[in-house]
Amino acid sequence: MSDDPYRIDAPTAGAPSPSSAPPSASPASRPRRTPARRALLVLLGVVLTGCAAANGTLSLLGHELVGSVFGATALASLVALVVLVRRGDR
Repeated sequence: MSDDPYRIDAPTAGAPSPSSAPPSASPASRPRRTPARRALLVLLGVVLTGCAAANGTLSLLGHELVGSVFGATALASLVALVVLVRRGDR
């Protein structure tokens, strides 16, 4: 069974060795979010929640034009929130 080509622990020709792999960033060496960045993320989350609630409420009350402004603001804050969170993960 030692000549089984599908063995996981058997080294294959051309495969990188574990010692040549780039070291991954350990959680301790990754920069943590600063208080200002965390405050910005919380603020964007609050704006997103408030605008989404206002959008839904105004749309149900029949004020679609004003509700759509809140919907666009909620969408913009959602995009900004996702971009900031993803940029912080790199």
